Amino acid sequence: MVQSGGKCLLISTHHLPLVGGALTVYDALARYGVGRIEILTASHDYHSGEEVAGWREFDAHAGYIIHRLSALRVGKGISPRSNPLQWLKLSLTSRLVRKRVLRAVRTLLSDGGYSCLCIGDMGFLGWIANHKKILGGIRIVQYVHGEEVSQQAHSARAEKARRAILDKVDGIITVSRFTADILIEKGVAPDKILVSHNGVDLNRFTGVLPPNARSDLDLPLGPLVFSLGRLVARKGFDTLIEAWPFVLEKIPNASLIIGGIGMEEQALKGQVQALNLQRNITFLGAVSEECLARYYGAADVFALPNRTMPDGETEGFGLVFLEAAAMATPSVGGRAGGAVEAIVNGETGFLVTPTSPKEIAEAICRLLQDDGLRSQMGQAARLHAEQNGWHEKVQAFLAFTADAQALTGLKSDTLVQGDRPDLGVKSQNEKTL
Repeated sequence: MVQSGGKCLLISTHHLPLVGGALTVYDALARYGVGRIEILTASHDYHSGEEVAGWREFDAHAGYIIHRLSALRVGKGISPRSNPLQWLKLSLTSRLVRKRVLRAVRTLLSDGGYSCLCIGDMGFLGWIANHKKILGGIRIVQYVHGEEVSQQAHSARAEKARRAILDKVDGIITVSRFTADILIEKGVAPDKILVSHNGVDLNRFTGVLPPNARSDLDLPLGPLVFSLGRLVARKGFDTLIEAWPFVLEKIPNASLIIGGIGMEEQALKGQVQALNLQRNITFLGAVSEECLARYYGAADVFALPNRTMPDGETEGFGLVFLEAAAMATPSVGGRAGGAVEAIVNGETGFLVTPTSPKEIAEAICRLLQDDGLRSQMGQAARLHAEQNGWHEKVQAFLAFTADAQALTGLKSDTLVQGDRPDLGVKSQNEKTL
């Protein structure tokens, strides 16, 4: 039975302790939701098929209920033309996984107390919206970060399936006005959309830097720029590296540290070697959650010249810019996608043409060379972050997932106008099913 003002079950293909911006958002929603939001996710990484290291310990200390299946999706697809037998095996496995997921959702929702199911991965879990009737007519909301709709679908059939999901769900939460506009262009009714910019955890990103932070992290003491994200093309790491010789012309001792892992890692490291920048650019690999705030705060500038790819893939918002801001560090970001809503241009940092290494370098040098400007923008960035904490975001999320009309009066986030089967692996703090 659907209960007004009840709990929300948020389903995602993966979750912390794996790394990802969307995962950070869902973790924050659940923690600040104080028992009103539960997570259904996987105990195994769909990329590798291996069990996620440390998930039991994470779940035991998360502070909210996490339900886990071994998997909620299969790995990367295979073309039926390239390998028909493997494609058939993958298809059959995918159907089996979907049956298990649907059974798990029905089992959880049948306990009562839920007013909504929020789908956190449109591409691989949006199909659940097709089963609304057998889920008891519960309100279903789709969370859209950006690239799921900005990136061109791989086929007309895929685009049709995407559009069908948007039609069937009761509401859509987007992380930026940029994403909302794309949805409206696709024919989604404006009053079906809630624009909710990502929030920042002010209890974690306090704006206070511990003494000797750089030495503790073994960082250089000169001018320092930090960059962070999945090492993929749309993040613009290659252009940032290309900009570094221009930075060194003005600031010879400037250092760049890059955190993150991804498919472009070897290519980026090769680029650094080709430009003979090994002394000035360091790759950190995956950055632990415990150290992240210190990296942001220890840096003089945060830079990520994100860009829009030819197929439309782009940054839906850019949580990293808000995290840097919370640590009073100004940002340099690409004028693309939703990043234009994460950085207040000229106040909390600079937006630049993401394909121009010289423009990127000029913005970075301007901040590194002007202590007064950097301090001023850092203070403004912190104030901006303080206005985007999670308490108000969660209030809007819970109101919208229960009933869109309940959002009336909220200021921080806005509706755009116009027999119990075993679920498999269970979290240590999961209720008994």
